[in-house]
Amino acid sequence: MRALLVAVVMTAVCVPITAHRSAQADTDEASRHGRTVSAWRADLANPDAQTRFNALVALAAIGPDADAALADVKALLEDPHRQVRERAAGTLAALGPAGYDAVIDALESPDAAMRAIACDVLTFGEAPRRKAAVALRRLLEDPVPTVRYLAAFALTTVDPKGEAALPVLQEALGTENAPAVIGACQAAARLGHRARPLLRALLGIFQYVNEKALVAAGQALRGLDPSIVPRLAARAGELAVNPGGQMVLLRVIADLGKGDAAAARVLLPFLRDANGQVALAAADALRTVDVRVPVVLRALEALALRNDDPARAELATKAFEVLAGWGAPLSEPLVEALQTAVARRASPETYGTLLADTPGGIAVFRRVLDGEAPVLHRVRWLRGLVAAARATDRQAVRTEAQRVVLRVLEEGPPALRAHAAESAPIVFRGDPAIIETLALHAEQQNCPVCARVAAETLVAALEEHDPWHTADASEREVVDPAPWRAAGLAIEKQLELLVGGEDVRASLAARIARAYLRPQDPAAVRGCLDALGSMDLAMRRTAAACLATIRPGSEDVTQALARVMANRRENPVVRRTAAVALARQGGVAQDLIATKIRSTGEGDRQYWLVALGRAGPVLAELLPLVVEDLEADGDAVRDAAVEAIGAMGAKAAAIGPQLAAMLGKRAYRRRAAAMRALAAMGDTAAPWVPAMIEAIAKEPRGARARFAGWLVDVGPTAVPALAKALVAATDWERQLILLNVLGRIGPAAASATPQITKILKASDSSVRVAACELLALLGTDARGALRSLIPLMGDPVGRVRVAAVEALVAIDARQDTFKAALVQMGNADRHAFVRKAARAALGGIEREDDR
Repeated sequence: MRALLVAVVMTAVCVPITAHRSAQADTDEASRHGRTVSAWRADLANPDAQTRFNALVALAAIGPDADAALADVKALLEDPHRQVRERAAGTLAALGPAGYDAVIDALESPDAAMRAIACDVLTFGEAPRRKAAVALRRLLEDPVPTVRYLAAFALTTVDPKGEAALPVLQEALGTENAPAVIGACQAAARLGHRARPLLRALLGIFQYVNEKALVAAGQALRGLDPSIVPRLAARAGELAVNPGGQMVLLRVIADLGKGDAAAARVLLPFLRDANGQVALAAADALRTVDVRVPVVLRALEALALRNDDPARAELATKAFEVLAGWGAPLSEPLVEALQTAVARRASPETYGTLLADTPGGIAVFRRVLDGEAPVLHRVRWLRGLVAAARATDRQAVRTEAQRVVLRVLEEGPPALRAHAAESAPIVFRGDPAIIETLALHAEQQNCPVCARVAAETLVAALEEHDPWHTADASEREVVDPAPWRAAGLAIEKQLELLVGGEDVRASLAARIARAYLRPQDPAAVRGCLDALGSMDLAMRRTAAACLATIRPGSEDVTQALARVMANRRENPVVRRTAAVALARQGGVAQDLIATKIRSTGEGDRQYWLVALGRAGPVLAELLPLVVEDLEADGDAVRDAAVEAIGAMGAKAAAIGPQLAAMLGKRAYRRRAAAMRALAAMGDTAAPWVPAMIEAIAKEPRGARARFAGWLVDVGPTAVPALAKALVAATDWERQLILLNVLGRIGPAAASATPQITKILKASDSSVRVAACELLALLGTDARGALRSLIPLMGDPVGRVRVAAVEALVAIDARQDTFKAALVQMGNADRHAFVRKAARAALGGIEREDDR
């Protein structure tokens, strides 16, 4: 049945598309910002220049569908205001081929400024090439230099061969007018290798210091052939007074000479340039050329060996980077120099990373760390190895780094072991095995520092790999995670030695770590409570997070968390974490939350609201109080109140009428808070969706999109009300907002297809386009719209015709009659962009059929 319907309608469409278009052309126009072409066209005669300018901008945005205004726009080419004249020329180009004809005619204007404007428009447009080229060639002899230059620039756009423009471009390159020079360089870049006759003039630009001119000249030179490299090098050698020009030329040499040994040799002398920045640019260029002939390798190695020279240290590092990036084998002198650099420099990580990435470089780390070098020296090497393990993608480097760290943990001196313990989580990159290793290492009682570092690092590792870490604390279950079972036994056995020890922080860290694994362990709970009073911020936050896993809790836990929440000097993150933990403590905590919600002042109220939200529907009787918080002055309190309402789920329905009434409040922040609270209720908010829709329409224009975004959070249950409002809406802006909300809801909005179909007859073309795009998004679920979409292939507005075709393709209307209609549209439509879209759609269907 569906196939028969499509076939019948398609047959009707194939023949009368043109007739249909002409029949509606007088009654249906494209629009912009809710105003039709006729309305904008009337503004073109307004005595106010700004009004005329705005109308030209709107008509340009509408594009070829506004071609009815062509004559009026053309008349503004003689407007007394220069900005209006310039905008009129740009708008003519946007109106399609007829508009371009008017721009080309303007090239014959007696006004030189108008001729220049027309040339500029043709430079960046898509004018008919042959006609534009003929007119522009005549202007190459214009008596006004600027017009000649602009004509030459435009000619290289409409005529890629463009050799006729070369003499004028040569003239422009020889001036001291920076815009003319930059435009000529850009034109030469468009000509590519055909700009070879301009080489001398382009090289002359490098005596300038204008950065944009140098960049533009570099782009032009890149289009020439590599045979110019020697001339570029000679010119670069002459530019000692202009290092900026030298560096640009070196980059051009690198781009032209990739894989060319001759280009690499040309660059070598610049490594010895007195200007360090030029030498660095030469090293970068060598990396780009990527030629590893012996002479280049020797030059870079000699440079790298000069790392003791402070003036050349940066260049030596760059040479190391190039060699390491190439994977070149390092000579023995270079390895020794690199070891010296790692030992002496305050930032050994730079050289360490380079050395680790070179063949055999990791063995140097192993020798130094296993040797008898001073501890401080070995600590620096360890830092370099850790930096290498963090930065490299080579598995061999990471594996070797792990072996070295484990060996240091077992056998190294105390200070080195402490650094290894801190580095272990970085080197092992999330491997759970490191938890057990650190737990075993903490047994080293002969090194209190090592034990403390190991325990604290263990806390960080547990936090990072906590299976609950990415979940909300209120949703965690007290379980013994399988990946941790072996590590948990080691922790309970080995960290017990630290409890009650002299190092209090290590003891606290051990207890907190164990609390992650055995939340009901009284010793662990006591450790967490003790840590809430620690001077260390991370320790307090971690302890509060651990207590969030304990349920139900005792009264002492509840009171400790309440004290943290009430402490105004405490870090806000810790207070919020304590609020989450308190919500997990059961009945005693719930009574406390209820009491505090009723009595706490606004300063502390946000944290109790957080606790209320995490406690969930069990405290739903407090919702009337929470509604009052939506009118609080503080953003944090309002946000926490919204969060609490959203957590109540279906039980929040009792306050829905109050929230809906708040949508009419005078203060914007109150209205926004009520809207967010309703949206946070999700499906429960379905009865109040009509009120939310009305609220969007009453908001200032800048706030409507934000309110509509919150309405999306209600989800599919909002679709019926949205569909009903869509049909009832009479203004274009409201229709667009509703279509946008349905589109963001996604495929679940398919039930609104009948209402979306009715909107296809809207008077505003932008609404018809949006409706077609939404149906395309719904795809095959919108098959019911086929019959209404097909006539839009004859819509008088080109953008609508394109959108209709795309929707039909997405819905899978692939009958032969549809293909025939696309063929006709691709051959006969009056707008080029519509013909292009029809051909693309037809090609896509044919490729799909072939598969």
